[in-house]
Amino acid sequence: MLRKRSRLTQADMAFIMGLPDNAIVSRWEQMKRKADSIALLTYHLVFGVPVEPPHVDNARRMAFGISERAGERVSELEGLPAHPRVAHRIAFLRAVIARLSEARV
Repeated sequence: MLRKRSRLTQADMAFIMGLPDNAIVSRWEQMKRKADSIALLTYHLVFGVPVEPPHVDNARRMAFGISERAGERVSELEGLPAHPRVAHRIAFLRAVIARLSEARV
């Protein structure tokens, strides 16, 4: 699973997506709920998962908000005690922000 390989938590993904908590992300991952187009586009932008051409314009519109929320999450994570797992999450989110910034140029 992409999220687990990146070491992001369900709470990280929920925050980036602007969700109130990680319950919805958990339901998607357990296949108890079908992911909506916003979830699919977020995974496209964060993890580079390909999307069908009709969704490309929506993904471009979402990129700025995801980049901003990822930056906020990095700031929160930097306030946590130093730990390799936290450092990996920060590095992954910074790479996402850089990739999304390059794509906008």
